Amino acid sequence: GWHTIVCAWNGWVLTCGKGWHGQLGQGDYESLTARAKTLPYFKRIGEGGFGDHVILKVYGGKEVSAALSEAGRVFTWGQGDQCQLGHDSTNNEQVPRELEALSRIRIVDVALGESH
Repeated sequence: GWHTIVCAWNGWVLTCGKGWHGQLGQGDYESLTARAKTLPYFKRIGEGGFGDHVILKVYGGKEVSAALSEAGRVFTWGQGDQCQLGHDSTNNEQVPRELEALSRIRIVDVALGESH
């Protein structure tokens, strides 16, 4: 989805690229694009985005993003028009939102696609 998401050793999540559907998790629909093609511009998702959870893995799909915490909790954000974020809604999410439906299960991995 023309965006990049990375997870640092300390659990920080950073994003850059196209943010038209909120998939950068920055609380808006703005894009964070490189000023020069050789130097991408990354911005950290705010501390409130994941609460007290330490993020171990991140995932990027078409216009959507997800993160997996060390406790096995899943957070999703971005385009939700096909209910692909798992929040029982077709709303876009501008910031990471925990998947409440899976909160009682320790998740070990996630896969994202175009409309699922």
